Amino acid sequence: GSYGEATGAVANFGIYGFATATSNSINTYGVYGSASGTTGSVYAGYFAGKTGVSTYLTVDDSIKVNDALVVGTASRPNAYEFAVTGGADGYFGDKLSVQTTTATASLNVKGTNETILMEGTTPYMKLVDGTSQSSFFQASGNDLRIGTLSGNTSGKLIFRFNGTNKNAMDVNGNLGLGTTSPSYKLHVIGGTDTDPGSGGYIVTGSTTSTNISIDDNEIMARFNGAVSPLYLNNDGGDVILCRNSGNVLVGTTTPATGYIVSVNGKVMCEELKVQLSGNWPDFVFADDFKLPSLSEVEQSIQKNKHLPGIPSAKEINDNGIEVGEMQKLMMQKIEELTLYVIELQKQNTTLAQKVNLLETK
Repeated sequence: GSYGEATGAVANFGIYGFATATSNSINTYGVYGSASGTTGSVYAGYFAGKTGVSTYLTVDDSIKVNDALVVGTASRPNAYEFAVTGGADGYFGDKLSVQTTTATASLNVKGTNETILMEGTTPYMKLVDGTSQSSFFQASGNDLRIGTLSGNTSGKLIFRFNGTNKNAMDVNGNLGLGTTSPSYKLHVIGGTDTDPGSGGYIVTGSTTSTNISIDDNEIMARFNGAVSPLYLNNDGGDVILCRNSGNVLVGTTTPATGYIVSVNGKVMCEELKVQLSGNWPDFVFADDFKLPSLSEVEQSIQKNKHLPGIPSAKEINDNGIEVGEMQKLMMQKIEELTLYVIELQKQNTTLAQKVNLLETK
């Protein structure tokens, strides 16, 4: 509708518009541009500056475009303010502030490749729920820090899935899997009973090869759906069981009274060593040892139907055999028997000498 061109080193204007409203009900424009068309470049307003020359559009107060974008408002002259449907607004200058009463998120980024980039010496994203307690994401070198800000001594890092809180880490460093209230450094709740093919609370290794499954009271070694040997300190080291109390049970769930190890079944080993706390029966060979006479032994056998000092068959059936104690008792009887044989040999020698004397007469 009009064309303006200005040149020179002083204040020259191609188009200058100045408007003063005399009534609140009248729209007064200093400059008004309206363009329409179907072909070609049609501009309602066009501003072009020459490279290297300070040529620009100067705004004393503000520019308002389609009731949405306001540039250089009186309250924030160095910022860009925009209106949002519903009456809320936001602005951006050296920082971005978004305030809305109708949007579902304070900051919503959509596109083919959604990216939010924050750079700086110690960049971080602070999340506030409306109270003084805050959480943050922070980059520190190659590390990513996630947690609560200093002063928050009760907050947790909670992992939520499908609308439900699942896992958590508390301020003491306790990690909870299946619980948001961990009581230990690793606290696992939930799972199924471990069996050769599946199950467990914790599984290490691939389920299609060698793996170990742990539930609430069982450790099982598996191999691709079948049981596998469980190795403890396979390459060396000691295995200590029930050091202070308790029992070791093999093939049974009921411990034998008075014994640390209970086995329901047969035990085979290459060698068994028993360390006795009592005296080995070498006292039989002491000078003051009173060896029972054979007649006394005979009378005891006739009366009790077992050797004196040896448990009866009923006692053994009821209570079993203490290997170490039985070995000691058997050795005592062998030593006593040896003394009887020596005594008999002496008697035989004496008799042989007497027989020889009688034959020579």
